[in-house]
Amino acid sequence: MESQFSCTRSTLAAIEKNLSKERFRRYVLEVNGDKNKALRLYLWNARLSEAFYSPLQSMEITLRNTIHKALVSRFGNNWPFNPKFQNNLTQYTLQELLNSIGRQKRRRRQRLVTTSEVVADLPFGFWLSMLSAGMDIHVWQFEFAKTFPNFPIQPNGLKTVRNRTKDLKEIRNRIAHHEPIYHLPLRQLHDEALELTGWVSRDTRWWMNETSRVIHVLGQDPR
Repeated sequence: MESQFSCTRSTLAAIEKNLSKERFRRYVLEVNGDKNKALRLYLWNARLSEAFYSPLQSMEITLRNTIHKALVSRFGNNWPFNPKFQNNLTQYTLQELLNSIGRQKRRRRQRLVTTSEVVADLPFGFWLSMLSAGMDIHVWQFEFAKTFPNFPIQPNGLKTVRNRTKDLKEIRNRIAHHEPIYHLPLRQLHDEALELTGWVSRDTRWWMNETSRVIHVLGQDPR
């Protein structure tokens, strides 16, 4: 359980100033103006974010690597550098790819950049864009069943995976920007991260579930 600490008025004022009144106001309103309770809620939100980090990280890396394998199958081991692949991208997604290649070139200087280095550098938004309807004809008509072997047989499979990934990207980004998440349907989002991973690997889903602290921390609501 969270510590039931209480701060002096001057300490509360200092914390509120450093967190910013705008950021802290949401928590204060949630607990009807009790600033000590608001701090406990703020801390709980941070611990929820911390607990979500591991399953979201595992989900993202699993998804990234399985999409990478599909792109290798269609465009070869050096798909990021393949003009046939690049020509299928929107201007925005192409720029994301070129930015990652450019960053890696600057880091490696004289050495050639590898596909693995680019894959590790690419943002999550790039991998979400690989699930777009526009990539279906180039990739997923051929690779979907191999990429998501445990996905239930149903129409609009690619759309389902894309929408699930988009939802999880949103909570991932909220956590990365230190925003409130306590008001979200966190148990559902946790289950959805497990399910998305399980569409790729049941073993990885099992491991994520066994090691996740999300449900435990959800039970520590200080309100």
